[in-house]
Amino acid sequence: MILLDDTGLPSRPDPGGGILVIPEPPLPDLWHSVGERESDQPEPLTYTFFDVGGDLVDELGGEIVPVDADGHFRLTKSGRHLICRTSDADRSGARSSSAGGCDLVDLPESGVLEATFGEGGFHAELVPG
Repeated sequence: MILLDDTGLPSRPDPGGGILVIPEPPLPDLWHSVGERESDQPEPLTYTFFDVGGDLVDELGGEIVPVDADGHFRLTKSGRHLICRTSDADRSGARSSSAGGCDLVDLPESGVLEATFGEGGFHAELVPG
């Protein structure tokens, strides 16, 4: 997870929090449950904000993974998924996490995903290599 700055300061790791990962097929259920409108436009996803409970994440076949002190995280899913930045990685019981910024990404079996957040919102993309 990398914080981008548009004022000339260097990019830096964004430690802590979590990454929400939800498979694409149940996304209409997610949007309905959190009170958001479904959109096929990428831009609204980069700025979307909603609260999601751990029980709902489990029900939708997703996960919230922690972001370490260096801004790194490890995903175990592959295929097309919604990836969102969250306020924390604790999803025990009915506790909710605030998701702030999302992107739809086709996750491979292995590779490196770079997630960034800044003035342009949240973006996740595979790093070539």
